[in-house]
Amino acid sequence: MRKALIVWGGWPGHQPKEVATIFQRVLIEEGFSVEVSETLDSFLDLNALLQLSLIIPIYTMSKISNEQSGPVFRAVREGGVGMAGCHGGMCDAFRDNTEWQFMTGGQWVAHPGNDGIEYTVNIAQAGNYKIDFRLSQTDPNAKLHAELDGASIASITVPDTNNFSVFSTVSRTVALPAGRHVFRLAFDQAAKSGTVAGVDWIKFSPAAATASAFSSSNVTIARTVASAFDAVQSELERPSAV
Repeated sequence: MRKALIVWGGWPGHQPKEVATIFQRVLIEEGFSVEVSETLDSFLDLNALLQLSLIIPIYTMSKISNEQSGPVFRAVREGGVGMAGCHGGMCDAFRDNTEWQFMTGGQWVAHPGNDGIEYTVNIAQAGNYKIDFRLSQTDPNAKLHAELDGASIASITVPDTNNFSVFSTVSRTVALPAGRHVFRLAFDQAAKSGTVAGVDWIKFSPAAATASAFSSSNVTIARTVASAFDAVQSELERPSAV
């Protein structure tokens, strides 16, 4: 029977335990015998690694010692053991280990666009509007602000929801001019996790005083941002796609 080793850990924002469970289920369905570990010391035994068909690291933004990584390199290079993974769990695992990066074929650098993505919004009539920001963060003190046509219209301290999959709504009421405008969410300060926010959606709606003047089609922006967990979030929502 083919054997696989899944080793998970590192940054919790990528939900390594949950992703390991997904991989474990799929591999068992494919006829593998699967060992799941949450310690990098599982890499220390070269002879054990050479008995494997597949190694799956799910470890983001962590460190690995030479004693732990050396047997993995030998098992893959000399023993032909397979290596598989997804997203940051494999290619943003150990940023200071260049040999790991050569083995996996790359290193994550940044999300394209990051906070610089711009949206076009159409405000039916000038007035006061409530903007709801659906946000998540694993740590406190992250900050961001919203801009309209390059000018700041709202500053926000991101709520600490203790989990990137748990969201909280932060609302701001602002005066907006009518017409088409460019809206941008700008990240100002990261939390100790190294990220600013998970963004589920942003919604514009009329404030009570201008409700009657607002057109029947509210302006809604919906976008899930991957600030260090977007692909993993997608896998968790659609486990059959793994």
